[in-house]
Amino acid sequence: MADLNASNSVIKAAASGASVEEVLGFVELENSKKRLFQVFGYDSVMGEAHLKAAYVNTLLAFDDKSNIAKERHIEMLLFAAMTRQIGDAIRVCGIKSTRGFVAFSDNAESMRRFGKIAKLARFAGTREHAMEAARRLGFRGRIPDEHEILARMAQSRLDL
Repeated sequence: MADLNASNSVIKAAASGASVEEVLGFVELENSKKRLFQVFGYDSVMGEAHLKAAYVNTLLAFDDKSNIAKERHIEMLLFAAMTRQIGDAIRVCGIKSTRGFVAFSDNAESMRRFGKIAKLARFAGTREHAMEAARRLGFRGRIPDEHEILARMAQSRLDL
């Protein structure tokens, strides 16, 4: 059974002079070490609860073999974007620029290493930021609570 303790996760706002390809190369390298490391477009993350819910859902999907993606970091992107389609998840939640994005890791050492190629700061989006992210994710005119986020993630698995 998966360890569902999302309290060990590290979520940071990030910016880097590296290219998107270099950042994604780091993501691939960390994930090859059996860790879960992923980056998200800043404007598509409603808050820490959003990413922690995506993380826990990812662990559960792999545990019960209901995962869509072969790799956990891609599965997490699917849950964060609340879709079954990888292309849609990349379009909605993937990074487009390294000027501002969000980094997630289930391992503090991975995040420390990432700090060598990116400037990291506490992720603390404003209410306006959360509203914009919610709009991008299909929530109209409001910021959903944790239960609504989880329900939308679950619904995305049922949508065919």
